[in-house]
Amino acid sequence: MTVVEREHGRPGLLQPCVQFRDGACGCYASRPQACADYRCELLDEYAAGARTLAECEAVVVELRARLARAEAAMDLPKGGLNADVLYERVRRDQPLGDDDAVVQYLAFAATHFQAPAADLAGLRSLVGRG
Repeated sequence: MTVVEREHGRPGLLQPCVQFRDGACGCYASRPQACADYRCELLDEYAAGARTLAECEAVVVELRARLARAEAAMDLPKGGLNADVLYERVRRDQPLGDDDAVVQYLAFAATHFQAPAADLAGLRSLVGRG
């Protein structure tokens, strides 16, 4: 897993995580402590009473729909989009299919789950292609 510097100098992992496989964490039982300790903004908002469970579930459903569209745009199987695939395609300047579907997924993930590099310009800059 690759650590990147996020806003305000906080470390983060490239998203979607390279361990994301078939729609779930591929190393959940032995995940790094940083992952075990991680709480997304959505969970924090729910815990603070700022969002209902139904609102949180709707965000997750929308994220999964955007992920499915991004995977389809990139001609990937379900669970096939992870940081390695995405960053390698950007690094090699390979087409992503429908850039808009990928950008919408990344932006939505960044909004609710603190994912870094939420746009293609940021991705290209991160991998030295921008």
